[in-house]
Amino acid sequence: MLEVIIEDSLSGLRYPVEVSGEAPLWSLVPALVKVLKLPLEDSTGNRLSYRLSLAESGRELPRELSLEEAGVKAGTSLLLRPYVVGPAASGRGPVEDGLHDAVTLVDATALPAVGVLGSPAADGGQQAAGRKRSRRLVLSLLGLTVVGVAGASAGYAAYRSGVLGGWLTMQQRQGRPATTAVPKQTPTPTAAPLPTTARASLVFTQHRQTVRSLAWSPDGKLLASGSLDGQLLIWNTQGQVQHTFTVNGAVRTLAWSPDGTQLALGAGSAVQFLDPYNGTPLTQPLRQHTATVTAVAWAPHGQARLVSTSLDKLAIVWDGKLWRPLQVFRRHTSPLEAASWAADGQTIATASTGGLVRVWRADSDQELHGYYQDGQIALRTLAFAPTGMLLAVGGDDGLIRLWNGLTCQRQQAGAFGTQCVDGPQHLHLHTQPLRTLAWSPDGRLLASAGNDGLLAVWYPTHSQMPLFTVRLGAPILSLQWSADGQTIATAAGNRVTLWQLS
Repeated sequence: MLEVIIEDSLSGLRYPVEVSGEAPLWSLVPALVKVLKLPLEDSTGNRLSYRLSLAESGRELPRELSLEEAGVKAGTSLLLRPYVVGPAASGRGPVEDGLHDAVTLVDATALPAVGVLGSPAADGGQQAAGRKRSRRLVLSLLGLTVVGVAGASAGYAAYRSGVLGGWLTMQQRQGRPATTAVPKQTPTPTAAPLPTTARASLVFTQHRQTVRSLAWSPDGKLLASGSLDGQLLIWNTQGQVQHTFTVNGAVRTLAWSPDGTQLALGAGSAVQFLDPYNGTPLTQPLRQHTATVTAVAWAPHGQARLVSTSLDKLAIVWDGKLWRPLQVFRRHTSPLEAASWAADGQTIATASTGGLVRVWRADSDQELHGYYQDGQIALRTLAFAPTGMLLAVGGDDGLIRLWNGLTCQRQQAGAFGTQCVDGPQHLHLHTQPLRTLAWSPDGRLLASAGNDGLLAVWYPTHSQMPLFTVRLGAPILSLQWSADGQTIATAAGNRVTLWQLS
């Protein structure tokens, strides 16, 4: 048996469990999906499949291997990630019953045992030859059902309360009496420590005017910063400038490609692509937009696709190798301010000054579900978590809104088409408009900042209070996490500050 931490990427909750280290992942993963009651379809009816990856590095584990064969050690945090695999078969989910037979899961910290009843040896004498082997039962986890972003913490609290109150039950099968799990008296694997403070390790002051945009290189060695006077600087973490560019218009948005070879930027109404290492423009300014470009964002997983948004109300998906438009999304009726890719690499969310968030497929203009709207508030920033489905959105009222961005439980006719009326979770702190949101690389922590000059770091699936805050002397217009999750860069006034977390 192997003690690990299973992290549900849908809700961010973490469960210490003991699993069979010898079971192949093709049997272990469906059992975990069943026990955690994760959805088997997305909101458009597409089948979802789940895969296990290492939470720290994101490396996916081959499904034909066992945890031991994949080199997983005790105490490792593993992430369950959903993927769209195709249309759902009528009346049938993606998990076959037989896949649950060989898996054993036992909780390690007073949570109920999640496992099987009996064993092949015990049952063998009771089964007639040729009789189909029945599926073993898994304990039902009352109160642990994933209920969406707004209810994740409440669901976990209800689950714990249910265990303490004796609600945990085991279904009876073949005359066996219901029993309760006996918790194992084993140490709880500890999660990575949460930061509680931030220390300024560098203040970069080479810009003459207000810095509007930031981007880290994927290896964490370089940063790019763009200012309102059209100056773009690429510099290392010691503050030494490596390259200087001057473009026409304020550099409002920057994005470094996942493979590190390109830097995309929005300046004026143009999208541009640069080689960040030798200072060579890869294209002329591309002017498919007719108004100011407000956001550029690369797709994850090295797909060489980019999305851009503009005050012209359009979102454009670009081929990052040929530098040409692939798709134009035209369903917004107000200027766009922000865009973000979901972890699946196929889905984009865009936010407008009209207060709408639309979630749509990158290869078409098909929306996954109805639009989100939570008040008549101009929205300025949004960010999908790099793992799972959480979508954070910020606007002029200073509220952070969290939705389960890839699914919708309730839809109805709205003023702008079909509307998803799932209520978001609210995080209250900022007193002025939010300008920037960014998730840590592991998807656990969320950083927020805005016109009130306050930087806040949150653990939103566990608390509605920030882990810590730092007050700067000017509005914070951009922030970015380093690749290792240990440093946050903020742009306030003409300064970029690197904050070391501890």
